[in-house]
Amino acid sequence: MQGVDAILWEMDPLTWRFTFVSDYAVELLGYSIERWLTEDRFWENVILHPEDRTWAPEYCRTLIQKGSNYGFEYRAVAADGRVVWLRDKVSATVDSATGATVIRGVMVDVSERVRSDDALAESEARYRLLVETSPDVIAVHIDGRFTFVNRAGTRLTGATHPEALIGRSIIDFIHPDSRAGTVARTKRVLATGDPEGPAEEKFVRMDGSIAYGEVTATRTLFDGVPAVQVVIHDVTRRHEVEEALRASQHQLQQAQKMESVGRLAGGVAHDFNNLLTAIIGNARLVLDDLDPDSRLCEDVGEILSSAERAAEITRQLL
Repeated sequence: MQGVDAILWEMDPLTWRFTFVSDYAVELLGYSIERWLTEDRFWENVILHPEDRTWAPEYCRTLIQKGSNYGFEYRAVAADGRVVWLRDKVSATVDSATGATVIRGVMVDVSERVRSDDALAESEARYRLLVETSPDVIAVHIDGRFTFVNRAGTRLTGATHPEALIGRSIIDFIHPDSRAGTVARTKRVLATGDPEGPAEEKFVRMDGSIAYGEVTATRTLFDGVPAVQVVIHDVTRRHEVEEALRASQHQLQQAQKMESVGRLAGGVAHDFNNLLTAIIGNARLVLDDLDPDSRLCEDVGEILSSAERAAEITRQLL
């Protein structure tokens, strides 16, 4: 079995010295067979990574005492300083000829798998960080119910934390004006697999206030189940600004109308005041020419009085 790409070994449980090691040990870790077989506690003091020496030997002894066949993983330090991850499959058996207990094992290099697992875990951690810190809502729903929502989802819906949304129907947060479009878009995404959006939707927060978002929907798998992933860009603030701008424009239009009316009224009043000035002047001239005893004096005086009252009203209008 010397050609197997694994280190086959045997150990005396009384001395904890190797009694046999296959040649692959030299190829994998670089230590001579002589060192494996002659150095005291070679596995514990040389092979094991310093950080794993605190637990691996005791763990190994405990399992052997229980008579278990087991495998566990630990880090080994090669002769050139490389760190190699090993999976060690160990068993304790009794030699039928001598009656002595022999510990046998198989060490397999699992460094590549561990590196892949670590890289995958790191990649998943980075992806989760990006998702959780995204300013846009990222959510997944199955059969119309939330199965995942990032923190941005709480800001859009008004929930206290993302877990409060899990299991809730997405329709609970879609404004009636947008529900038909949301349902139709979801059905198309699941049926065709083609992404939809961005499309603007109107939402209802938990407190009843209105929010707006641009939604992109994509078909995905969540725990092996067909689902819809949505990315929602919150545009509520944009709507608020636009609404404020529309209100300001309306106020400006009203002010401009009032200004136009004011200018028109001022122009009319100015012209009317000129007419009244002429009427008042002529009425005074007529009154001066009349005999004080003339019955026309009273009539002309009434005309003059009315014209002066009209002139006062005109001055107020101006």
